[in-house]
Amino acid sequence: MLSREIERRLAEAMESAKTQYHEFVTTEHILLALTHGGASSEILKALGIDLPQLRKKLLQHIEDHVTKLTLDQIIELGGYENWKPEFTLSCHRWIQRAIQQIKSAGKQLITEGHFLVALFYETDSFAVYTLESFGLTQFDLIQYIAHGDEVARPHLQLNDEDQESAQQESTMNSLDEFAINLNEKAKAGKIDPL
Repeated sequence: MLSREIERRLAEAMESAKTQYHEFVTTEHILLALTHGGASSEILKALGIDLPQLRKKLLQHIEDHVTKLTLDQIIELGGYENWKPEFTLSCHRWIQRAIQQIKSAGKQLITEGHFLVALFYETDSFAVYTLESFGLTQFDLIQYIAHGDEVARPHLQLNDEDQESAQQESTMNSLDEFAINLNEKAKAGKIDPL
């Protein structure tokens, strides 16, 4: 089930497309709506996305590439009040993928973070291309959702040497925490001989 915030953002995307006489609601319309507040905009900000610049790129793409209907076409479709733009197939796939991921995780509610993660499977969309142009990856989103601010895109703040030593330190800490060094135990005589 979609969270109320996602439902609101989808309705905003549809209303935006309708007011601009766009024939379809695209992934770019939805991503644009997600940048206007709520958890999704907080997640994107925390991951270093320049939201005004993202909005500008999305708006420009929508203006340049989304088909607009004429008033005559809208009248043929039942008039402005009865007409609604349709979601593109990529939008339907995005929503379905988010639902499948949540079900397979044993959860009931799709949050905005999960919804953003599912977007990255629409690899041919301008929305994903734009997020990637800011350096954001699906892995960054997953890490942020799972661990929060302390791991938000640390690779952007470290140079190569620091990143390598941080990774080695992390591996060593994990080994110390979850494994037993049998060589040290043998040297200390704490292992029975065979």
